[in-house]
Amino acid sequence: MDRMRNNALARPNILGDRDQLGQQLALLSASMDAVKARINALAPISRLPHELLAAVFSLLLDDERTYWSAVPSDLSKRRPRALRLGWIRVTHVCRAWRHVALDFRALWRDITFSLGSRWAQCMFGRAKNAPLSILAHLGSPLYALEDVLRIDAHLAHTHSLTLSASNTCLPSCLQRLVSPAPFLHTLSLTVDHFGLGPEAVVIAPADLFSGSTPNLRCVSLRNVFIPWTSSLFSNLSSLSIMLAVLSKADGAYFWDPPEPVDDDNRTPDLAPFLEALDRMSGLESLTIQGALPHFEDTMAFTGEQFNLPRLKSLDLGGQSKT
Repeated sequence: MDRMRNNALARPNILGDRDQLGQQLALLSASMDAVKARINALAPISRLPHELLAAVFSLLLDDERTYWSAVPSDLSKRRPRALRLGWIRVTHVCRAWRHVALDFRALWRDITFSLGSRWAQCMFGRAKNAPLSILAHLGSPLYALEDVLRIDAHLAHTHSLTLSASNTCLPSCLQRLVSPAPFLHTLSLTVDHFGLGPEAVVIAPADLFSGSTPNLRCVSLRNVFIPWTSSLFSNLSSLSIMLAVLSKADGAYFWDPPEPVDDDNRTPDLAPFLEALDRMSGLESLTIQGALPHFEDTMAFTGEQFNLPRLKSLDLGGQSKT
């Protein structure tokens, strides 16, 4: 018994030694990182002012986009899609570049949900209060509502907003866009499922953004309709509404005008339509397919006049109720 006790006492403290060696390794690693940083600081590019280096990074925004992409060789095996960080890879080159990129908020103003909600939330934080351009495809309703609440929290400094979702998901999402959007310039809403019938058109609330979009100039709606009485239809320079159904022919998708539908929300009487046009005298481009008003009362034309002096492009189509 005494011999066994002595052997146990003579054994080295393995856990303690491992902890000590780990601490030494961490110190060595930190020393190496510090030396590498000093070496990188001697490179000619490190002499550039941070503002100029950030301007160089900004040139990559359009050329090196961020997205999820299926790997061609793995498509048949249905493996998870590959993450493409695009221009964000500059933050992985060295510590100095990472600090410059993270501190330059304009680099993060293009918010995309294509990398997932966590990445989008990270971009929101890094962009701070910079004017935002938001692109979001809202998938599962469970996560879509959380994403929309994040978007709504930043509407005060959003310049462009592009949303797409299924006809079952988009209505509840639009109901949550209640914050004013004083700097919003461009709005695009799309129901992204092909081959749906006219009944699948989503009717957005008339008080979207609480009706406060004083700088809104461009609106594009695809299988989404906002009532003509909405204040969003004011001072626009470009308006495109296409409520036709997407169908497939010869391998290509095209807009196929729907049959007339008895839905006063989609195809209102003539008066609200003309009043909306009167509020948009600065229109330069107007496209309306499948959302023309009813023309039952021909007397409605009497005395109704409006001017569109800047109009350059006009595309109207659909079937009116007779």
